[in-house]
Order: sequence, then structure tokens, then C-alpha cells
Amino acid sequence: MFLKRTTRALAAVGAAALSAVAVTSAGGGMAAAAPPSSAPSFTATLSHKSSCLFTAKAAWKNAAVDHIYVTWYVDDTFVATSEAPGTGPNGAPLGSHSATFQAGTFVQTPGAAHAWYVRAQFYNGGAFVQEVLSKVDSAQCAVTAAPA
Repeated sequence: MFLKRTTRALAAVGAAALSAVAVTSAGGGMAAAAPPSSAPSFTATLSHKSSCLFTAKAAWKNAAVDHIYVTWYVDDTFVATSEAPGTGPNGAPLGSHSATFQAGTFVQTPGAAHAWYVRAQFYNGGAFVQEVLSKVDSAQCAVTAAPA
């Protein structure tokens, strides 16, 4: 008797499962599971023109950011700080997921490459969120001319 009830119960569960599969295959019924949320990501890039004008871009995804500081370095020496949102020569507007900063033009140093990079610090509501470094941009540019 117990075996007969168990067999009937398993048959009913199996039929229900097959019905659910058939309904789902036909485009109705069960909703698909939501995709997992994406992890936050942060990037900093740096490029330059032959005129020694540098452009840094700080970008983020899947995070709340309302302020960015970008510090500029050449040959591991601090040069300047830029800010978004900000005004003045070192300021930049804050976009929906990025800010673009410019610095220069600097002194051209033909034959003498220098290692430039930026450090981007992301904030939200006054709280630190993340810090990233750009790759090194090797450029024949310096902040000041070398002494003669």
C-alpha cells in the first residue's frame, strides 16, 4: 500500500514537472531567472599627442560615483591634480560614467622618453570608493626643460 501511494505521488510530481517544461517551452509560464548583477569596474587611461598635450579618462560601471580626483605623475614624480566635477584649468565635467581630463601642453624632449601615468580616485557622497592606475604612457615630454 505504501509503495503504491509513493509511486502515485512520484508520478504526479513527474507529470507536473513535464507540464511546466512544456508550458515554458511554449513561451509562457515560469519566468527566467534574473541574470546575476555585474560587479563594479573602474578604469583609468592616459594618452598624449605629439604636442605633449595629455588626456586622461577615468571611467566606471555598476557603481555610484559623484567625484573623481586624478593625480598626474611623470617619472614617478607628482605633477598635478585634476578634479571632476571641477572648474578652472584642472577641472573637468563629470559624465554619467566617465570624466575626461587634459593637461599640457608640456615641454617636448626629443630623444628622451619619460614615463607618464595617472592615478584615479573615485568617491561617492564624500566616501572613498576605488583607486586605479593607468598604464604607463612613454612620451618624449617633460614638465620643464632639462637644465643645460
